[in-house]
Amino acid sequence: VDTVRSITLAADLSFVYDRHYVPYYRIGGHYGYHNNTIIIGDYDYWGLYEPPYGYHWVHDYDSGDAILASIATGAIIGLVIGALAD
Repeated sequence: VDTVRSITLAADLSFVYDRHYVPYYRIGGHYGYHNNTIIIGDYDYWGLYEPPYGYHWVHDYDSGDAILASIATGAIIGLVIGALAD
């Protein structure tokens, strides 16, 4: 059984979807900031919406997921799987 699918979007972007992928982070969880944390300032470029006041998008470098987390506490209120994958 083939579990990897290639999807082509209208904007000529393509990515690979693995239906068995389980994200490390979840909504309601906590994002632990570290030295390699990348804050996403150009969220429009990645097709993400503007974060609410007090939140920002961060890039989970290992998975390519975009995480919407509280600046103050790291509480996760949004997650986009594979949004930043190569």
